[in-house]
Amino acid sequence: MLNVFKKNTIYFVKYIDFLAKISYYLCVKFSLQMKITAVIEHALRSFNLSPIETSIYIAAVASPESTVKTLAQKVGIDRTLLYFHLKNLSAKEMVRLVKKGRSQVVQAVDSEELVARMESWTDALKKVSPLLSSLALVDSMTPKISVKDFKTGHYDHYRELASLPEGSEFRVVQSDTSARSDLAAFKPGEWEFLLKQFVERKIETKALFTENLLHTAKNSMTPKEYTLFKKRTWHIRTPREDRFEVEEMMIHGDVVTFLLTDVGMLVRIEHPRIAKAMRTLFDALWITGTPTKFPE
Repeated sequence: MLNVFKKNTIYFVKYIDFLAKISYYLCVKFSLQMKITAVIEHALRSFNLSPIETSIYIAAVASPESTVKTLAQKVGIDRTLLYFHLKNLSAKEMVRLVKKGRSQVVQAVDSEELVARMESWTDALKKVSPLLSSLALVDSMTPKISVKDFKTGHYDHYRELASLPEGSEFRVVQSDTSARSDLAAFKPGEWEFLLKQFVERKIETKALFTENLLHTAKNSMTPKEYTLFKKRTWHIRTPREDRFEVEEMMIHGDVVTFLLTDVGMLVRIEHPRIAKAMRTLFDALWITGTPTKFPE
């Protein structure tokens, strides 16, 4: 009796060991399948598939020539919803619906065809890549031009100049006529506020002014404004009148602004190469001018 018990116990232990090995094998296999599926799902994102479309495609690959009914059961959705997603997958050329007898079977496009398609897309992208770079370059080199009414854009323009980083410099070309209209456009208190900003931020101004403008500036401001005006850091020269045809132009950074007071227009052009060219022309004219100061 004892021997029979021992014998049965041995068989039972071996059976338990067998079940443990089977369970381990199934767990490893399931874990491996999960990892493989995760890798496949990640790769299929390149084809812009939704999670449910990915599941349908994987099921179609795993069970070739499945009917719509069978595939719906494998994925766990009803046939109406499956048909909806199959239509999308067909449009993306991931599956084909083929009529066989009375049933429709789902054929997944094989991996080699997908790889060939990806390679084709990559080759096409390589060919257009230089063109895309050119488009970006064209966009970056296109001047940004804005045209504003002088009355509405005038103060914003000066506020931008007065808000430049401390120690910045801007260039200005201006005639007597333009200066009169320019100063008259400020509302009470605006010009004084801006002058304080220019002085506090130590913003330098490199200017080409006509002789008449020097006296117009003094006569068009209050004593307080004129005192602040003179405190600004100026580098002024007067050009020969026969070389002076620009009514008013200002240059700072990559921006060139034309203040056309006679037609009530402010034109702002932002472009590094245009600004550089205008600075070069300004400096060439400035060198030929006569150094001067504002009258006391």
